[in-house]
Amino acid sequence: MKHRIFSPFLLALAAAVLLTGVAFGQATANLAFEVASVKLSPPLDVNKLAADMQAGKMPRMGPHVDASRAEFDYMSLKALVAFAYKLKSNQITGPDWLSSERFDIVATMPAGASKTTRPQCCRRC
Repeated sequence: MKHRIFSPFLLALAAAVLLTGVAFGQATANLAFEVASVKLSPPLDVNKLAADMQAGKMPRMGPHVDASRAEFDYMSLKALVAFAYKLKSNQITGPDWLSSERFDIVATMPAGASKTTRPQCCRRC
């Protein structure tokens, strides 16, 4: 009996795996942010916050996503992970600073991003 190293089945399987990898690689390559800035949030100034609220200006906290930008203002790492992975905050454990340290993140969406093509964490907004 003659042994074949490359049977038609193995060639078809290898081609399917390679093409699937290329297809998914191209699909996910477009799902990255163009530019992102991550900074520690400054401490809240309660007096300024109260004055802004009395003037009718609501504080800008939490996720704000539109077609061109994603902004996450004054959010803890625990809240960011919960938002990104659709978890409840009680499902995330770790050191105390996960909840106490706050961050401001501004990310630019890829050109031509739509609700279905933008990064997964921002599709819910």
